Order: sequence, then C-alpha cells, then structure tokens
Amino acid sequence: MVTTYGFATAPIAEPRTSESGSMPLAELLRSGRFWLLIGVMVFAGASENSISQWMSLFAEQGLGIGKLAGDLLGPSLFALCMALVRVSYGKWESKFPLEKFLAWGAVACVACYLTAALSRSPAVALAACALCGVTVALMWPGVLHSSAKRIPRGGTGLFGMLALGGDLGCSLGPWSLGLIGDRRGLRGGLLAGAVFPVGFLALFVLSGKLSKKEPKQR
Repeated sequence: MVTTYGFATAPIAEPRTSESGSMPLAELLRSGRFWLLIGVMVFAGASENSISQWMSLFAEQGLGIGKLAGDLLGPSLFALCMALVRVSYGKWESKFPLEKFLAWGAVACVACYLTAALSRSPAVALAACALCGVTVALMWPGVLHSSAKRIPRGGTGLFGMLALGGDLGCSLGPWSLGLIGDRRGLRGGLLAGAVFPVGFLALFVLSGKLSKKEPKQR
C-alpha cells in the first residue's frame, strides 16, 4: 500500500515534444489505438505467464508426473521453446511477417491451451504446454514493435504504459487461472485460460483496423 501510494503521487514529467516529437501523455491517453494496444499487452502477459506459472503443478497434480520431471519437462521446455523462437525469428523474419506470426501464434496458443486442458494423455498435454512457449514467444516484443508503427509519436510514454499493461496481465492471468483452478481443477483453469489468446487476437486485429481508418500521425 505504501509503495502504491508513493508511485501514484510521484510527479512524472511530460515528454519533451520540442526535441523528440513525441506526443504529450494526455494526447496519448485520448487515443483509441493506445487503449486497444494496452489491452493487447494485458492479454499477451496473461497468455504467456498463466501457463508458465502453473505448468509444474499441473504436470504433478493434473497429469500425475513426479515433481522433478514436472519441473524439468514443464517450465524448462516452455522456456526453451520460447528462447528458440526469439533467437531464430530475426533470421526468418522476411518469410514470416510479424503481424501474421502474432495472429497465427494466438490461434495456435488457443489450441495449446485447449489441448492441455482436454487431452487425457499426459504426454500430449505436457507437449501442448511446452509448445505454448512457441506461440507466445513474440507476443510481448512483437506488440511493442507493432505499436511503434501504429503510434509512431508514442515515444517513451507509450512503451512505459505498454510495459505496465503487460505486467498487469502477468499478474492477473495466473491469479485468475488459479482462482478458477481452485473451483474447477487445474484443467478447468487452463480451459478458461484459453480466453487470453482469444482476447489478444481480437484486440490486435481491431487495433490494426483502427490504425488503417485513423489518419496517419506525423
């Protein structure tokens, strides 16, 4: 509470538009594209962190896998898949445009969540959890990159607020999944978690359409 109060009351300087050309924070907050992208980042953080935070326990209790195997084959494989995509995407970027990759990645993420929740095969469910790392790997950095194009005058204020939205999703996603899991079981929590990539895809596509309709910012 003390930290929250201190942060909320701390003075924050407005961006200096004379040198950088960035829009004032007040103008940024009035942009419809901005709030859609904040929502995209919330769902990106939730999609990534929800399954990664609960994979180990899900592997142990939901799939009957031992703790050591669950820790090694769960979060470790997830992180490995994410790292491989982030490292290798730069080489193959020309063949896989970022926005299409993010859209299809969100669709694949939904499939991974559903497979993990509904499959009765421990191996298949665990593989779906690990492969989810592939589907969410570029969500966070990809949205930042796309946001720079959709709001070119956003400046540091834009990226700071987007990071805040992503952190909010990283907190709310695992919390809500755990809350549902307490009542419906971990599989029920993962099943409900499929709404995160669905929300990501819907808002990402909508923000792209809005960017085409609104006048270009200079």
